[in-house]
Amino acid sequence: GVWTLVGGMITRGLTKLILIYTIAKWIPRLHYDFEEVKSYMKFGSMVTLGRSFFYASDISDRFFLGRAMSPAILGYYSFALNLSKLPTEKITVLINQVSYPAFSKLQNDREGFKKFYLKVVKVTAMIVIPLFVGGFLVSEEIINILFGEKWIPMIFIFKFMCITQIMTSLNAVNNFVHNAQGRPKWGLIYHGILAIGMATSFYLAAKNGLNAMLIPWFTTYMVVCGIWVYLTIKKIGITASEYLANIVNPVMATVLMYVAVTGSSILIEMLIYRSESFLYSMISKITVGSLFYLTYLYFYERKLFYSLKSDTIER
Repeated sequence: GVWTLVGGMITRGLTKLILIYTIAKWIPRLHYDFEEVKSYMKFGSMVTLGRSFFYASDISDRFFLGRAMSPAILGYYSFALNLSKLPTEKITVLINQVSYPAFSKLQNDREGFKKFYLKVVKVTAMIVIPLFVGGFLVSEEIINILFGEKWIPMIFIFKFMCITQIMTSLNAVNNFVHNAQGRPKWGLIYHGILAIGMATSFYLAAKNGLNAMLIPWFTTYMVVCGIWVYLTIKKIGITASEYLANIVNPVMATVLMYVAVTGSSILIEMLIYRSESFLYSMISKITVGSLFYLTYLYFYERKLFYSLKSDTIER
């Protein structure tokens, strides 16, 4: 029964613990001194409280929408949100977890820290921006092919949730940056402000229906995250112009992809025929978009590909 799930979690945790101790060749001693752990407890408590605020802001949209609207409306919103979050949860989280130890090692190397931060942001942008804009472009096809007509009401909100996730992905690394440099208090304040702002915004928006739930994302969320990015890069010595120049090629490649996909779809409808097949439409859009996006990066970001390849080989 349900205890199988509990047992699975305990077994997984215990297995990880044994393997880590085996690899690290370290066994904990029965020793405890409060003075020795006091600084760690202070750091950990701030990180924990910050994550609690993050959790509060993360669930506030569904909490207030569920109270104001029907279960069906909540279902459309939750499904659209979870679907749009997939690249963030599967790609961005992995990049940041791998990057955090490197940030910690570089905490006293100002120039090295800046260069590594810009590289992480650029790699993240190169991967996730085209995915989210691609989700915007093929949202109708994805919903109809994978989930069917009953989920059509969530297409509009899914499209624009994909755009908001661009900011989420680019912003996710900043909390790791401050923790790596010993500033967990900054993350605590940021998540606290975000929790209060988003909860208030969602409370006001939820009464106005499904599509109104996009308003807090494009107002409160964008403003708070934008300020957080600015404060982070300023603290580590990066100017706004340097930050924007760092991601200009992924952005321009995505703009080219968007224009190419939109233009080719219009031309095909005008000059050939209007396809009623969602599968054909999705395949053609993905093919054209990938071709133009990768071609642009091949000419303008070839050095980064070679750099990532050499880093991987060295590791």
